[in-house]
Amino acid sequence: MAQADFRAYLDLLEALRQELRQLTGIEQEKVTAVHDHDLAALNDCMKREQAAALALRGREQQRDALLKALGLEGVALRELPQRCPPEWKGEAARAVEALLRDYAVLKSVQSPARELMERELKTVNDALEKRGVAPELDGQYQPAGQRPPAPFRTDFRA
Repeated sequence: MAQADFRAYLDLLEALRQELRQLTGIEQEKVTAVHDHDLAALNDCMKREQAAALALRGREQQRDALLKALGLEGVALRELPQRCPPEWKGEAARAVEALLRDYAVLKSVQSPARELMERELKTVNDALEKRGVAPELDGQYQPAGQRPPAPFRTDFRA
């Protein structure tokens, strides 16, 4: 195992932690945006979340390449400290535990955020249905086949 490759792997784990903490912050901002009914802020959060997801995919490719270089392909993250050189065991164990802890925090924030968004989306769908707009399952909304209610009509003539 090359020392430089192992150091690069531990640095990558730290970078992954930073990405996870960033995603956790975005999830918390999403909850606030939903509570505040701030669609612009929610949209911004979702764009940043997509960018972070792409960055994580890139990090995963780096991780796979480093594991291959280290001869640790297929080794689970939790097993890393047992499979690394003795001089790296302590640092590897701390890095792995910190990453797993940050991942658990992200998961604990994501679930309530998703549930809140789903509940609010159902509320929006129910309100649309009451106004004569039938939400489709694929996200396309179509009128219910009758004249729209007064608040949705305009005096523009084409």
